[in-house]
Amino acid sequence: MKIAYVLLLLGVGVMSVVLFQAGRQEMKLINFRARMVDSEAETVREEHAIVELKTQLEQLKQTVMSMNINILNLRKKKQDIEQLTQDFTQSVQSCNMGHEEAKQKAAVEIQALKQQILDRDKLFVSLQIQPKTKRGRCVECLKL
Repeated sequence: MKIAYVLLLLGVGVMSVVLFQAGRQEMKLINFRARMVDSEAETVREEHAIVELKTQLEQLKQTVMSMNINILNLRKKKQDIEQLTQDFTQSVQSCNMGHEEAKQKAAVEIQALKQQILDRDKLFVSLQIQPKTKRGRCVECLKL
């Protein structure tokens, strides 16, 4: 009978160890499942963050493209304005050249008119000094 008690005690001991190991394994499985659920939730959050970043990136790309188009349009307008400025400058220069030519012509004409006035004044003075002929005209005046 002693053997039976020893065997019974050994059986209960082995059963206790097996139950303890089973409980420990069960606790490990529960912890593993909890960690798996947490990491799955974290993965889903990170995926959502990645999708959100991708949409923001697409929006930024569209904004950059529209700005590039705007920059190209502004550069074209700048070139047009520079061309107009050059044309205007050339027009102003040609107008100034025409103005200078007209000014020089006018100066020549003014000088000629001054000379005519001077000649007429000399003639008038000479008329008063010289003896008069018929009807108040001098002989030299008739030659002119």
